[in-house]
Amino acid sequence: MGPLAPDGRSARPAPAGRSAAPRAALLRQRRLGGPRHRGEVRDPQGRDPQESRTTVYSAAPQTDAWGDPVRPAPPAPVKPVRGQMGQSNGPAGLPVREDIAQKKLIAGLLGIFLGSLGVHKFYLGQNGAGLLMLGVNIGVWVLAIVLSLLTLGLGAIILFPLAGFVTSVLGVIGLIEGILYLTKSDADFQRDYLYGNKAWF
Repeated sequence: MGPLAPDGRSARPAPAGRSAAPRAALLRQRRLGGPRHRGEVRDPQGRDPQESRTTVYSAAPQTDAWGDPVRPAPPAPVKPVRGQMGQSNGPAGLPVREDIAQKKLIAGLLGIFLGSLGVHKFYLGQNGAGLLMLGVNIGVWVLAIVLSLLTLGLGAIILFPLAGFVTSVLGVIGLIEGILYLTKSDADFQRDYLYGNKAWF
């Protein structure tokens, strides 16, 4: 009987021209749990590569009561937000450019033709300034009429021209503001009067 191999079996003589060292290294790797074949990668914990594989299953599609696949709901349409003084706002909350130009035109015309009554102030949401102009204009005429009645018409000689002068001054203020509205750019009008709430000029 020939010499025994490390695994207890009789070792066969190596063929001529082929060394026995690779066979001995392969037997040593098998005892240590190494790869059994060429190109096989052994798990560091000694597990079989076939056992360490995991199977990934895709999730089943959601279905309704009739077994049809559930379709995602369409996105809700974005409605324009109504901002201060009724301007229509876009998705980012900013007034539309056409609305700014329209408001500038209307405010300018109201200031030119009805400026003494402060109508353009009410249109722009400046109620304090509008009430002041309207109160002064109406109040001065009411005061002139009352005092004229108390003085039997003698006070009308002075009070009526005075009331007319006050109304004219308020009309000139409205005229100047209306012209300023129309001559400003849309960006300046928006910054000063829509957002800044600039009351005068």
